[in-house]
Amino acid sequence: MTVRPAGINVVVGVGDARMRVTYGPLPSPVDDPRAFASEVERRINHVHKQVQDAHDQLVDETRAREEAHRQARAELEDRIARVEGMSRSIAVGGLREQVYGWTCIAVGFILQVAATFMQAAAAGG
Repeated sequence: MTVRPAGINVVVGVGDARMRVTYGPLPSPVDDPRAFASEVERRINHVHKQVQDAHDQLVDETRAREEAHRQARAELEDRIARVEGMSRSIAVGGLREQVYGWTCIAVGFILQVAATFMQAAAAGG
């Protein structure tokens, strides 16, 4: 009796990576057990290597994404610091202008009062 298993499909997944491997039929375990064992071992090693390769690629991709995330975060923090500095500068500049404005109003009021007193003294005098 000859046993001939049909071909098999193997679907392996690691993380988000997926791969499909299709193998033809195995040698008969009854007629040639050594060839059967050898082929099974070869296929297991092949699938194992593919899983290892996929895992290594995922590790590399994860590292690359983490580095990109760190760079983006550093860039955003730098931009935030620049915007904060500009905001402070604008706020301080606005306060200075307000102080100058209130000083001009006070000087104008004092000059007006002085002019009024001088006019009153000249009229009464």
